[in-house]
Amino acid sequence: MNNFISKLAVFIYAGLCFYLAILGMPAELAGFIIAGALSLAFLNLESFAEFSGAGFSAKTRERIDKLEKDIEPIKSKETEPEEKSAPKIAEEFDLGSDSLKVLKALTNSKYSWRTMRGLESETKFESSKLAGVLQELEEKSLASSSKSSAGKTIWGATMRGYILVSLNESST
Repeated sequence: MNNFISKLAVFIYAGLCFYLAILGMPAELAGFIIAGALSLAFLNLESFAEFSGAGFSAKTRERIDKLEKDIEPIKSKETEPEEKSAPKIAEEFDLGSDSLKVLKALTNSKYSWRTMRGLESETKFESSKLAGVLQELEEKSLASSSKSSAGKTIWGATMRGYILVSLNESST
């Protein structure tokens, strides 16, 4: 539901609640509050992943998906890889030296999230080349991108990326 309609609906809803309160109609007011709250929730139903009744609890799908994506590099960096999954991942990916260099820069840092400037400095790649390599790594689920609080794109390695770098380092 667009922002204007949402604000208009809340304004009308609040006005009617106020009117019923002035008239001294508590039962009607309570019923209207419940019906209005449910109506507003159902108008935004496509953004809910979970919805409950009497206690009225709801989780938004969009926020959960974004948070899961944003947490992946942090979780990956802090989690010890399982030995069973390592050979399977090694066989699945055939990375060139440029991709491996960028992936190592993502995993061998004190930061879970890296900026383009930091990666350019460490890898010595030009911005356009680095962007292409990062896109390839993201398509192979070895890296993940998000937005920083300043609105800039940041990059982090996924668990698969950490495992692949670990396997590469142990085989050399």
